[in-house]
Amino acid sequence: MKMFCTLLILLNSFQTMALESLDFREELTANELTQTLEYPLVKTEKSKGAWPIVSLYQVIDASPLESVAIFYALDYQKEYVPNLIVSEVVKMVSPTVAHTKYEMKMPWPISNSTYIHASELSAQKPSSYKVRWWMVESSSAEKVDGYAIFIPYKDKTLMKYWAHVEPKSFLASFVKNKMVEDVTSSLIATKKEIEEVKLNKKHILRKYVTYIDDALSGKKVY
Repeated sequence: MKMFCTLLILLNSFQTMALESLDFREELTANELTQTLEYPLVKTEKSKGAWPIVSLYQVIDASPLESVAIFYALDYQKEYVPNLIVSEVVKMVSPTVAHTKYEMKMPWPISNSTYIHASELSAQKPSSYKVRWWMVESSSAEKVDGYAIFIPYKDKTLMKYWAHVEPKSFLASFVKNKMVEDVTSSLIATKKEIEEVKLNKKHILRKYVTYIDDALSGKKVY
């Protein structure tokens, strides 16, 4: 009985630690957190490659479930992400892990980027979500890692986006500032689309909210 109680305490501790791991608010100062209510906060960190690590924080006027539903609407991303030409799910590894084929228009003089990313959806009670992605193959990158987290904040959603891309092209260092601008504009477009879908495209929102619920309950949705 004593061992069972000890195991139960440890299990509860692990669950609490896991839940706390998604609450990233302590990464921000009070002023930075307030700023996210008005406009996105972008941070960059030097990396060994040509492009910096990018983190972006923003508040979305929607619930975490509504926000992650549109962010993780893999076949719908091309409808609103700037310069994204193709977003097509090509493989379901599991209900929560998918491979998606993309084509992205790149700034001159770099040719269009074609790539396949794997992405994984996860959730933590009561209402926090995480999407993680990594490179499967790419014409333009040596390595890609990233994640987005959606947590409740003031009856809205506080989103954190983190990404590290190591590009192949020797020309990439000349457009690193443009890369940060493009990431920022893409995430602002994502925020706007989430809020627009919530208000005026409720059938689309219902579809992808159902996708999230089904995926997390063990059903393949693509």
